[in-house]
Amino acid sequence: MKTADLVMCLVLAAAAAAPPGTAQAGERSPSTYGIGVIVGNNTSLDPDLDPLAYADDDAFKYGWFLSFFLDQTTLLARPDRDTEALWRGTPHSPPTRDAVLDALDAAVSKAEERAAAGDDVVFYLVYSGHGNYDREGRGFLHLEDGKLTTRDLYYHVIGRSASFHVILVIDACNAGFLVRSRGSSDRRPAGASALVLEDYRNVGLVLSSSSNGEVKEWGRYLSGIFSHQVRSALAGAADADEDGKVSFGELAAFTEAANRQVENPVLKLTPYIRPPLDRPDLPLVDLAQPRLGRFVTMQFPESTRVSVVDDDLVPYADFRTEKDFHARIALPGDSGFRIVVEGTREYAVTPEMSGTIGLESLSQEKEGPLASRGKDEYFTRNLFQVPYGAEFASGYLAGEYEASLVFVRPVERPWYENGWGWAAAGAGVALSGVAAYYYSRALSDHDAAAGARWADDIDAYNRSARENQWIALGTGIAGSAALVGATALFLLDRPVEDVQIAPRLGPVGLAPASGGALLSMTY
Repeated sequence: MKTADLVMCLVLAAAAAAPPGTAQAGERSPSTYGIGVIVGNNTSLDPDLDPLAYADDDAFKYGWFLSFFLDQTTLLARPDRDTEALWRGTPHSPPTRDAVLDALDAAVSKAEERAAAGDDVVFYLVYSGHGNYDREGRGFLHLEDGKLTTRDLYYHVIGRSASFHVILVIDACNAGFLVRSRGSSDRRPAGASALVLEDYRNVGLVLSSSSNGEVKEWGRYLSGIFSHQVRSALAGAADADEDGKVSFGELAAFTEAANRQVENPVLKLTPYIRPPLDRPDLPLVDLAQPRLGRFVTMQFPESTRVSVVDDDLVPYADFRTEKDFHARIALPGDSGFRIVVEGTREYAVTPEMSGTIGLESLSQEKEGPLASRGKDEYFTRNLFQVPYGAEFASGYLAGEYEASLVFVRPVERPWYENGWGWAAAGAGVALSGVAAYYYSRALSDHDAAAGARWADDIDAYNRSARENQWIALGTGIAGSAALVGATALFLLDRPVEDVQIAPRLGPVGLAPASGGALLSMTY
């Protein structure tokens, strides 16, 4: 479940999160309206990047999952043969540049229309695939026949979003280009951009990243690892305060727990998850959606690893619970599911079951079909090994979470702050002054030679004049070159400063409340 999965989950959360408003007498009650565009693309425009295997799967999984939360979704992905077999009959279009831009324009127009009618609208863009930078340091996402650039995101989505919220879920190589430009103070970054997301307080971000910027997929999940984690969280596994909603903070804490034990820096995910700053308590999903239909609840006396798969053995969710943590997982749709506890004990939830089902009420399968499946040893040993629940979430949100939102962006300073330019200009002025001084000496020597009576004096003055002229010429040329260089530095080499960007959230944490704990997040 790559990028697409992540995006879908995010969309679900935001749509479900928007609380209905209160209407005045004679007005219709405003409602929540969720709309999403989900894009998955396995291919790359760069021959040096290998094709992905599961970006298309992530898009279809997100599309299916979000359909239980959103009012309108558009899916753009080209399924490979295996994906087509699993999702046969699901409407979709190819992820070409024209098709994606048309889908974004149509969806944003719909969002503007519903917002104008008084609805609380959340727009989701979910992308799974490759991302990269161009030669000028500007980030973009790979589509089937072109690029989706930061300029596209601004003009087609974010620049038109004043009346609604936007959630960007990006599971891609170099997904961090949305919050930081490529480069540093010793390397020229991209030029100034209108898309500085911290200026758009209505935009929430869920971005996948690793130390080397590459997408991490795993065949066991048939998905991008991050997208699978996001989907697991939004299914209910991240609901630390047990209020039936999954927030950005809970998602951030859940993914931190899932990845914490992965020490290999090449494999470790370091996502960037930040809520809309004008509404930091916006839930990513509200699990009270009537279309969900089924839930399974579980509670264990010890920290326990749990996996959920559907009847086709397609992974749906993974998590590890803290001791005595009460987990409630949504099982939408009409498929059956299997709950696998510690990799050995399996329980079946059949399509006929509905409502809330306690795991303790299910019979253990005698010979579960999953025990013999091969697994990647490193990921199996390290992913989802740190227990997650209210205790972990409380500690993470009160401590490390805020630091995870800080990033460094190289920013171009004004031309007049270019120290090397001023140094060159100072040298040019000084050398020009020296040239002027020696030129005046040469003129004086010429005048003295014209007024001298004796041949020896005339020859000495002429010789001094020639020497001063050469000095004036040399220093004049050097001064002119320095001034030209200063001008070029001011025009072409803007000074760069590494600036820390930190959305200043208020206290974030879990406080005791009736029935468990209450998550709070303010800006």
